[in-house]
Amino acid sequence: MGKMSRDKGKAGEREWAGICRDHGYPLARRTSQYCGQTGDASDVVGLPFIHVEVKRCETEKLHEWIDQAVRDSKGKDLIPIVAHRRSRQKWHVTMLAHQAQRMWEEAGIEDLPMNFDIHIRGEGVFPTIVTIDYETWFYMYSEWEAWRTNQTK
Repeated sequence: MGKMSRDKGKAGEREWAGICRDHGYPLARRTSQYCGQTGDASDVVGLPFIHVEVKRCETEKLHEWIDQAVRDSKGKDLIPIVAHRRSRQKWHVTMLAHQAQRMWEEAGIEDLPMNFDIHIRGEGVFPTIVTIDYETWFYMYSEWEAWRTNQTK
């Protein structure tokens, strides 16, 4: 991987961490910015119950990326997601469809905000995944995270 590509990835991770902080998660940060390797394979930490892969690429490889997130989160009670965007585009979150549905149902969400964008993909040997615009995802996630936090008390 070239230096420009690494720099773009780091910038994407910093940008995503900033978006997380803007959405009420003040502890969100890149994992490698503090003392090198943390032992956490997540690109950004600070979202409870979530494993995050961040991608800033012009070519989407959603199933490849979600497979990486699933592998890296294996054995940790975390839901894997991929936060991604192309240049000059808004952020999206891709995750396994059954986990998005579980979050939706457990949070008790009945209505989405007025503007939302959800795409469902998957066929053959690929798992079914959903891609959600980041604002809708944060709405769903914050509702679910509040529910999950109350369940663990």
